[in-house]
Amino acid sequence: MNPDFDLLVIGAGSGGVACSRRAALHGARVAVVEGGRVGGTCVIRGCVPKKLLMYAAQFGDAFAEARGYGWAVEAPRFEMPRWGPSSFRVEPNSQNGWSSSRPVGMWAGCI
Repeated sequence: MNPDFDLLVIGAGSGGVACSRRAALHGARVAVVEGGRVGGTCVIRGCVPKKLLMYAAQFGDAFAEARGYGWAVEAPRFEMPRWGPSSFRVEPNSQNGWSSSRPVGMWAGCI
C-alpha cells in the first residue's frame, strides 16, 4: 500500500468517519487511525445503546396495551442478558464502514 495520503484522520468515531468519507468522495486519499473499534463512544457505549434500551423498555407498555386491541399476549418478561451487547454489536462492513470508490486506509489498534 502506498503510504502517501492527502488526509490522516485520527479516530474513527462519528466525526472521523464523516470526515474521511467526505474527503474520499472528493477524491482525497484518506488514512484513518483508530485505537479501538470503529464507531466511537456514541455508537459503542453511549447514544445508540441507550436508544436501543429505551426502545426495548417501550415494548413492555406496547404488550400491555395490545390486550386492549384484542391481542392475546402472554405475560412478557424482559431478560437483560438476552438483550445485552449482542443486540447492538457494531461491526464495520467489508470496507470498514466506508462506501466510496476512493481507497480509505484503516489501521486499528495503533494508538
